[in-house]
Amino acid sequence: MKVGDFVSIQENEFFPADLLLLTTTEVEGVAYVETKNLDGETNLKNKNSMGLTNDEFFNGENLQNLSGTINCEHPNNRIYKFDGNFQLGNGVARASELSGNGEKVSLSANNVVLRGMSLRNTERIIGCVVYTGHDTKI
Repeated sequence: MKVGDFVSIQENEFFPADLLLLTTTEVEGVAYVETKNLDGETNLKNKNSMGLTNDEFFNGENLQNLSGTINCEHPNNRIYKFDGNFQLGNGVARASELSGNGEKVSLSANNVVLRGMSLRNTERIIGCVVYTGHDTKI
């Protein structure tokens, strides 16, 4: 697994890397995660997709047409902080939330799931690897 790979995670699986949450099976693009391995808390936390939560992006064929650039901070160990943006590439089909090619979408810690968290009460998510190996937040 390397930075930029798309990863599909099923309910009750652990995240193998730090991922930008692209889309979920839940309404409004919400995913519920358990962070017990990171902070000891068993309460579920909600994370939000970056705005591409739409049926047109949830199947593999259309997801292959997604093109863009993720700009984010250098790897660090601050698990509650993430600063970055996603710039949609040219000529790409897009979800209704994005108004045009080249538009930037701001990203925060609420859009990122970390290695060691597990997916709960959400059937499936698709994410893009942003940090892996020794560069993950944990």
